[in-house]
Amino acid sequence: ELSPEAEAKAEKARNIAKQRREAAEAYDFPWQVCFRFDSSWPMDPPSVRFQCIFHHALVDDSNGMLLPFYRTLPKDERSVFTLPLLAEALHNFLIDPLKSWGIPAESTPQRLLSAIRANQQMNASRLDTIRKYAEKAVHKELFTVPPAWREEWFEPAFWKAQQENTEEAWRACLKEELPGEVLSFKM
Repeated sequence: ELSPEAEAKAEKARNIAKQRREAAEAYDFPWQVCFRFDSSWPMDPPSVRFQCIFHHALVDDSNGMLLPFYRTLPKDERSVFTLPLLAEALHNFLIDPLKSWGIPAESTPQRLLSAIRANQQMNASRLDTIRKYAEKAVHKELFTVPPAWREEWFEPAFWKAQQENTEEAWRACLKEELPGEVLSFKM
């Protein structure tokens, strides 16, 4: 039998584990994230912002990451920021933002925990609605995640260029509208 203190600790641990499971469910989606790099990369981190509808208590009004995210970003053995470490930090933030920022859940104000949970619930509800509507879509191929392009939707030259993804293939589908300044292509 556990002492009252041990039981309280175990209950807190169960609550934290439950919160992590809920966060994993609420943010299990392929998010559109913008990493904006400047000339100081990789010595300084890029700006990170979600470019989609996204409910989270610990992002700013434009869905950008807050200062604690940047302060806790790991660097590699060369003391520089890398994309794999950045992606891992972003993943960890979505699963458990407080832990990823080094903030003990036990000492976090209840109001902040409530805001985090409320945003997780809003996000989970939104994703649930999206998934339910996806089942009813007449043309499911238009709503695949990640999006899938079909050859018949595009001009043959454009399709070839995006498949080959070479400079030559892209140049072949371009039309010069204004010499040296304006190019166009058919999609």
